[in-house]
Amino acid sequence: MRRILFWLVLIGCGMRLFGFEFGGHVKSGGGASLRIGGCPLVPAVYDGKWKAHMPDNSEEDDSAVLKRRWNPADGLDFVLSRKLEPLSERELKVVYALSSEHDASPRLACLNIAFPAAMAGGSLVIGTGAVTLPEEPKPGRLSQGETDYLCWEDGGVRYALAGKLRYELRDTRKNGKGGFYLRLLFAPEGKEFRRAAVEFTLSAPAVPRRIPDTFPVWEAGKYRDYGTGPFPTAAGSALDLSFLQDAPAGKFGRLVVRDGHFEFERRPGTPVRLYGVNLCFDTLYQPKRETEKLADALARVGYNAVRIHHYDGTLTGGSAASTELNPEMLDRLDYLVSCLKERGIYFAIDLYCSRNLKPGEIPEHPKLGGRSVKTLAALYDSAMDNWKRFVSNLLTHRNPYTGLTWAEEPSFAICSLLNEDPLFTAWNRNPEIGAAFEKRFAEMEKERGLAPVSGEALLHRQAEFLTRLQNDAYDEMRAFLKNELKCDVLVSGVNYKNAEAQSFIRDRLDYVDNHSYFNHPSFPGKPYSCPVKFQSRSPLALRLPAIRDAAHSRIYGKPFTITETNYVYPNRFRAVGGAILGGFGGYQDYDGIFRFAWSHKAYKLEAPAPISYYDIVQDPVNLLSERIGILLFLRREVEPSKRRTVWLYDESAYLAFRDFGREAGRFPGSFNDLALVGQLGSARRERYSELKNENTRFFVSEHAAPLKGAAAWPDGEARGETFRSSALASDTGRIRLLPGRNFLSIVTPQSELFAMEAGENGRGTVMQVENRDGFGVFCLTSVDGAKPLPEADRLLLLFLTDVQNSGIAFDDEENTMLRNWGTLPLQLRHGVAGLSLRLPGDYRIYALRPDGSRGAELKPERSGGELRLSLDNFRDGNALAYELVRNR
Repeated sequence: MRRILFWLVLIGCGMRLFGFEFGGHVKSGGGASLRIGGCPLVPAVYDGKWKAHMPDNSEEDDSAVLKRRWNPADGLDFVLSRKLEPLSERELKVVYALSSEHDASPRLACLNIAFPAAMAGGSLVIGTGAVTLPEEPKPGRLSQGETDYLCWEDGGVRYALAGKLRYELRDTRKNGKGGFYLRLLFAPEGKEFRRAAVEFTLSAPAVPRRIPDTFPVWEAGKYRDYGTGPFPTAAGSALDLSFLQDAPAGKFGRLVVRDGHFEFERRPGTPVRLYGVNLCFDTLYQPKRETEKLADALARVGYNAVRIHHYDGTLTGGSAASTELNPEMLDRLDYLVSCLKERGIYFAIDLYCSRNLKPGEIPEHPKLGGRSVKTLAALYDSAMDNWKRFVSNLLTHRNPYTGLTWAEEPSFAICSLLNEDPLFTAWNRNPEIGAAFEKRFAEMEKERGLAPVSGEALLHRQAEFLTRLQNDAYDEMRAFLKNELKCDVLVSGVNYKNAEAQSFIRDRLDYVDNHSYFNHPSFPGKPYSCPVKFQSRSPLALRLPAIRDAAHSRIYGKPFTITETNYVYPNRFRAVGGAILGGFGGYQDYDGIFRFAWSHKAYKLEAPAPISYYDIVQDPVNLLSERIGILLFLRREVEPSKRRTVWLYDESAYLAFRDFGREAGRFPGSFNDLALVGQLGSARRERYSELKNENTRFFVSEHAAPLKGAAAWPDGEARGETFRSSALASDTGRIRLLPGRNFLSIVTPQSELFAMEAGENGRGTVMQVENRDGFGVFCLTSVDGAKPLPEADRLLLLFLTDVQNSGIAFDDEENTMLRNWGTLPLQLRHGVAGLSLRLPGDYRIYALRPDGSRGAELKPERSGGELRLSLDNFRDGNALAYELVRNR
């Protein structure tokens, strides 16, 4: 009966007029009480007879800080204090304390939180576990102990308490009355004390449990629940960029090279760019309906190309030999190719990626399996024949859905002979294979009549040997494709690393390809297991890594692609990645960009999953950032720079080798800084006269012979230093980068973009932005074909902050060492901004849901020739995107 009476007293306290409010979820009331959602929290002391005593609730306690004397029972004389301190928009520090001038010995002192009976069937999260509140009454104690986290849901909102807590959970239901209550103990039952406190951080909506001795994502209190993916695009919505495709793929014939860029063979004079994404593993091999949905999803993002990657292991799975194709998987892959083609999407592929050799397939190394074809194809006819058999089976089979063989297929745009295979860094990773290379090297040296050497001279000779070996292998592969398989697809290779001497291989191929990432993970322990090392700084402050890091590998006169790149989760600045790829890719006049990756697992296409590593299908920030890159790049909004910087390479490139490690023989890293002020690339030294003009600067290696008109790189390196922190503006007038302020602007007729910190302002021709909270990327872009902003009837406005997994945890406050990926739901970083838009006419403006469908309508103000708009992504339904439609 006493418990029922106590429950009624709690409800009575909760129904009083409350004063102090926090976030609409927490209010203070009489008797030093709080209401957390619909659940009252009241201090309570139990005397020796288990009689409950609570503070007088006739006094209103509106302040965040209170202190009062409290004599709950004979012999108990306390000072009760309470302090409420907002830590963020969703976190409140709560401290209750009891103090006495003498040893106090109540039976129990606690804070009681009353849960209504309607919460039966729900659960209380306790630490890493949970207790279910029973459907049927079960009077008494349900759970007790110590924990660092308690979380429950009430009225559709999750609440959480985090701190060092002693707790007891009880079921008080009896005779159709009562409910549950959660006790937070000041001290263990029956223990004397002079001062005791209950301290916790109350969050609403709940902040996930933080792993002890780890750190949350930076500014964790600025995030709130966003929901879960996946994030399909509604057809016809403002996020549907399928108008960029020109279907079907291949309608103008094969992709060819003219004047150093891609064109279609039957559409001369019109350069072609590819902006694509990688599909990996079982995402490539789905049933027909799921394959159609995937192709639609890719088309609506705006891609005009897909790289079929990590495909060959599954394609040969279950076969007796690693070169034989699984008929069921081949049929699924064929259907994917036909669906992509129908929607105007071309495909790229590596003719060897990740299929594992069967033991005995290479007689010279019968026990060797794995992916050894990458290196052994340059050594043995048996390995080369293995590559040829697989490629022949793949390219000569006829796709029943297109009626063409893959060798004939015009939507087959480009290919790499072998994925990430530069011998400079791979030849000696396996001791057995390394010994075989050393034997072949010794044989070739003897055939050439060269005296033995040692030290760096040996390294230089070995590097030259590896170049010849790789070129010979590539020559044989290309001849096989063209002459035997009658396949005219454009070919590249050594699409990894930045050794200067790789240019001797790349300049013999149809186009140059490389891979480059920002925030690529590294692993102090087991690969692809926590802890994971990441970069937490902004790519703007670091002067555009990824797009810049690959620049020196480009060779003038050949198309250049980056078929693997990403601004990788969980970096909180990754929202600017699309602008960097599309804007600076255009400024450099690149020919292809492929994000890595859409997904590595098919289940992520249909079911909610936390964000991890490279996959963007569950990452709303990268999905929207990708649209910025696609529009800037495919619409050629940023004109190529008229300035050129050229590295002239020659045989002295071999002198750069000091070892055969990961960075063997690479270009000086600082050289690519010059990519920020003009086009940058390489060319053979003998092309100096061909390339010379008033807008071109030349550099040679410190190891090279002097050349009039070219600077030795140590001088150039000194020049490069001046670009590392100063403001940079493109010579085309479209781009402005301020690394020291973490600021980027790209202004074109069709799009205006600003990436900046809070307190910064961006001013374009049409859009002016005042960013008021946190780092944000703002992009106003025409989605009415390619019409300029003032002429377009439909505009897309993106306001990208950050999205993180719930409970993501790092070992350090700087967020560089990931300890736990976290879970769902995703968390959105708050963003607030003011915009002025110089647009003629009247517009209706809608906050968009994640799929692009229209949500709440916003009411802008018209002031003279400007529309003024206040953005708050929390207020606007967690919006990351908005649609502007001109009234007609």
